[in-house]
Amino acid sequence: MRYLFYILLLMTLLSCRKEDRVMHNVSPFYYYSEDRSSILYDIKENDDFLSFFFERGEYKEISTDVDNFSVITRYYGKDAGKVYYKYIALENVDHETFDWDPYLLLPKDKNHVYFPKPDADANRLNIIKDADPKTYDKVRLLHHDCLKWYKDKNHFFYNHKKVEADKETMSFEAVYLPFDHQYIFSVENDIVRKIKYTGQITVIDNHLIRDSLAYYFNAGCDSVTRQIPYKDPDRYKSYYSFDERIFRIDNSIYIRGLVFLAHIVDANTFEVLE
Repeated sequence: MRYLFYILLLMTLLSCRKEDRVMHNVSPFYYYSEDRSSILYDIKENDDFLSFFFERGEYKEISTDVDNFSVITRYYGKDAGKVYYKYIALENVDHETFDWDPYLLLPKDKNHVYFPKPDADANRLNIIKDADPKTYDKVRLLHHDCLKWYKDKNHFFYNHKKVEADKETMSFEAVYLPFDHQYIFSVENDIVRKIKYTGQITVIDNHLIRDSLAYYFNAGCDSVTRQIPYKDPDRYKSYYSFDERIFRIDNSIYIRGLVFLAHIVDANTFEVLE
């Protein structure tokens, strides 16, 4: 412990960083000037332990009232009249109610929910269109963090863009193939594609569903949904295959939604070996 104390003392004495952080536990980028007459933002944005002691910051001064300045989160601060993203005063947010939602990882106020940061050097936050700030929330899908579904009292959203899904009938029983009373919603490269289906949906598992004419398979996040027509729904079988997802439909074997050795494999005698 004695040696650790001396090391820390030496590091403090040798430190190139003469400024003090405004709120150490909230943001590593906002500092008081050495004479504490102004607020500075370190545009190098190095927040590791060694850089704090041994690297000189590169600062932008913020035109603000020092006594009333506080840090909201890593990149946001506010004073008595303005909200700042880094060192830029924002023009389109409500000062009194603006805050950072630590669960959604989004800024919001009484009027809007916003994308996490503005465009480069912009002084306005981009609004998440049609999102209600009081009820906007994640769709809670356990162990499927790659899926970016959100909802509010009126709409569903994917990656903060509104999806034309029916609020009352939308189901996430198959998390990679959510559906409402008309459409299956397939996410491919962060774009939601609507697939019209026929009859009723039967959920096989998180990756596989069927309507009255076809099965629909999606391997996981940002995968293409594959539509597989069938003749007899009772001629479906799933094989234990770890993550390969091998199954039979009619007289064909499929691996991850693709037919396996068509016209070669005999589905009636096919089996998966260890």
